[in-house]
Amino acid sequence: MLRLLKASLFGALAAAAAPSLITGIFALSFLMDGDFDRAVYALLLPLFIAAPLVFVSAVALGLPAHILAQITGKQSLQAYTTAGCVLGGVIILVPILIATGSLEGAWICALGALCGGVTARTWWHDMPNHQVR
Repeated sequence: MLRLLKASLFGALAAAAAPSLITGIFALSFLMDGDFDRAVYALLLPLFIAAPLVFVSAVALGLPAHILAQITGKQSLQAYTTAGCVLGGVIILVPILIATGSLEGAWICALGALCGGVTARTWWHDMPNHQVR
C-alpha cells in the first residue's frame, strides 16, 4: 500500500507541476495582498485535485495492468512506463470525448500521459527485485 501511495504521489506531483506555475501567479498576487492562506491554497490546488484522481486511476487501471504484466511475464521498465503513459492519456481522453464528442482539448492528455508514466516508473523502481519471473 505504501508503494502505491508513493507512486501516486509522484504521479500527482508530475501532473500538478505545470498547473502550479499558473496558480503560482495567483498565489503571488494573494501574498502581495497579505492573504497567506489563499496563497497556499492557490499554490496547492492542482495537487489537491490531482492526488485523488491519480490514486483512483492507479488502483482502477494500474493495479490490473500490473497483475496482467505479472501473469504474462512481460514485466520491464519500458512495459510499465509505456502502459502508464497510454493509460494516463486514455483516462483523460475518454471524459473529453464523452463530454464534447470531439478531440478539442485533447492536448491535456499529454499531462495524463506524463502523470501515468511517472506513476508507473515509480511503481517499477519500488518493486523489490523488480519481481520479474
